Amino acid sequence: MTADRYYGAKARGYEKTRKKQLKWRFEKAITLKVLKRLGDKVENVIDAPVGTGILLDLYKAPVRGYDISQDMLDLAKAKGTDAILKQWDIVNKPIYAKADLVVCIRFLNLVNWEDATRALKHLLAASKKYILFTMRTVPHGFKGKMNVGRVFLHNDSDLTRLLADTGFEIVERFRHHDAVPGNYDLILCKRIDPE
Repeated sequence: MTADRYYGAKARGYEKTRKKQLKWRFEKAITLKVLKRLGDKVENVIDAPVGTGILLDLYKAPVRGYDISQDMLDLAKAKGTDAILKQWDIVNKPIYAKADLVVCIRFLNLVNWEDATRALKHLLAASKKYILFTMRTVPHGFKGKMNVGRVFLHNDSDLTRLLADTGFEIVERFRHHDAVPGNYDLILCKRIDPE
């Protein structure tokens, strides 16, 4: 996936397109549910990629948002947010800030596994306690058509191993069924030994 799809007119039309989707309503509802459940355990948040800031109104704690697209960040800033927003390539650069909760919605399922792995390692390293992210899985032996470059895990072993190697475990999965093959999950993980 290339970042160019999130610039100019495509960036300006991003929210209008997303807000019509059942998947977006699912993502927002689950993010709100997780935030309520974690409550005062979350004193700060990293949202990466933050996009146009469509989740910013859900956070009660201070937020740092990162995105590769300056156009998306400009749209988020125009909302008058108090979040600290920074242009950043989360695939190729570590995030130097730390937060109790890191949120990564609609990204790791859109890039190849190599890029997803690098980005996820950076996101996990930035999390002091929890991370909420999206991932798509398909059944083992799936023979259907897949979009080139997208992440489709055939089982959880690679993901589980990566999480364990970085000190995290899965707490809960929230599943959305859509027209794209496989399962689209929001995955909540916690650091086994919080910092």
